[in-house]
Amino acid sequence: MKKFSFILTLLLVFQTTFGTLKHISSNEIIDLAKKVADSNIATPRVSFSLTDWVIAPYYDGLIELAKISGEPKYWAEVINCGNAVAWNNGKRKYHADDYAISHAWLATYLADTSKKERMLKVKEGLDKIILDASTYNGEAPLKKHFGRTPVCAWNWCDALYMAPITFLRMYIATGEQKYLDYMNKEYKWTTNLLFDTQDNMFYRDTRFIGKKSPNGKKIFWGRGNGWVIGGLTLILNDMPKDNPSYPYYKDLYLKMAKAIAKTQLKNGLWGVNLADNLHYQGGETSSSAFIAYALAWGINNNLLDNSYKSIITKAWQGLKSVVDENYTVGYVQPIGASPDKFSKDTTQLYGIGAFLMASAEIAKLCGATQPIATKKLIEQANNLNKNANSAKLTLKPDNKNYIIGNSEALLDTSKNKKTPILTIIKNGKNYKPYALIRATPYLDKQSYAQLRMIYYYKVESEIITEFRIIKMSNIGNHVDITSFFGRGKFDWIIRTDNFDNLPKKYKDKPISNLAIAIHNNNNKGTPTVSKTANNGTITFTLELKSLK
Repeated sequence: MKKFSFILTLLLVFQTTFGTLKHISSNEIIDLAKKVADSNIATPRVSFSLTDWVIAPYYDGLIELAKISGEPKYWAEVINCGNAVAWNNGKRKYHADDYAISHAWLATYLADTSKKERMLKVKEGLDKIILDASTYNGEAPLKKHFGRTPVCAWNWCDALYMAPITFLRMYIATGEQKYLDYMNKEYKWTTNLLFDTQDNMFYRDTRFIGKKSPNGKKIFWGRGNGWVIGGLTLILNDMPKDNPSYPYYKDLYLKMAKAIAKTQLKNGLWGVNLADNLHYQGGETSSSAFIAYALAWGINNNLLDNSYKSIITKAWQGLKSVVDENYTVGYVQPIGASPDKFSKDTTQLYGIGAFLMASAEIAKLCGATQPIATKKLIEQANNLNKNANSAKLTLKPDNKNYIIGNSEALLDTSKNKKTPILTIIKNGKNYKPYALIRATPYLDKQSYAQLRMIYYYKVESEIITEFRIIKMSNIGNHVDITSFFGRGKFDWIIRTDNFDNLPKKYKDKPISNLAIAIHNNNNKGTPTVSKTANNGTITFTLELKSLK
């Protein structure tokens, strides 16, 4: 009887330890991640700059999703954006945040080292940092707050996600020890400054050391610690295990993982203050996704034992709950530097990116493997961009509706094919359209065909992006463009040659000058729309013109 009880106990332990994720389908996880990515690609949830730190985890997440799904279009999206900014870093030469996007640039380069242009600007920036830092010999001037010295210290914990992996990947790409040495020196300095050795978590910056929450507890910012452990995971994933620096990062990772796992909320997520669950209550997405990504990676790579699987099971249930019916990732704390409020309607690209990263790693834990070799995947992603020089939208009458002939098409953003639409004014500055990032045809709820387009705008070195939509409806026996609108406003477009046939609601709106530009084939630098009829099928081709 005792023997039977012992065997039963072992069996229960085995089931608890090894079977906790068994009921979660890796296909289900990947499918949800793809829907989140596809939805955001088609309809960006927030304005963003293509070189801003905010978008860096989104690039990282798209690459991980491409690998685990075997679909190159997600990596092609990163390449598309990299091409649009000529693979530059952010505009601040010394700030860690402005090397966060370089994660993706170097990951893309390392997958295909024949394309040197994807790493040269990053190398130039890192070389400048290292050279100028040597002027100070690591003394006090290097450690001042960013903005007060030519060289910026990593004196806020978020920086440990932003910059270190960029230095490590440059070391891997070039074999030059200086990049690894700089990373190690700065990382250890930041850890000595901000790591609480009692609780094994990071303060966001020195302002929070000794500071208490409204409930009298320490303040360990959820996303801040998510940044750190997420960045640690990137380092451990890329750094060779026999590298002398590896044990340092492994030890720090294990300490943080053990401490952070204990702070998980009942709903499977983590809060904005890991030391105080009542400090803005509820689970916050960006911190939770980074943490789940890091812990799942630890299990997959045998750094964490299988007792952590139950934590990931709960985490995935929590992460699923933050995705709404439109596949928007909500409950993301807005940009900030400390615990703050959030809601189901708050979202950001770093939250979406962290969700994609966590999804990919948890899918591996559920048995998913990379279906296509990275070399082949990047080749396919490159080809998607190479061949994307036009977008066609096919509309076929089907009773009262129209059917989209192709679900998505990318437009070329290579150097000599820029497609301006209109100039926009923000804060007194005129932004000129610089590159068309993508065009996605879809059918809206009112059975109008729309071509959603995202443009990259710039004025001098400052960059923004804008979301534009061309909307079409059937007028008489053909399809016409009836409107053109962007984020937060609506610009009406009316074809003058069909004005009498337009519904009254369109007649009440003024004719836009843009209507002439968009249909004028001779207007340099603008797209043209061509119509061809074949057995009741109308095809619109958005043709690219060279911007000179």
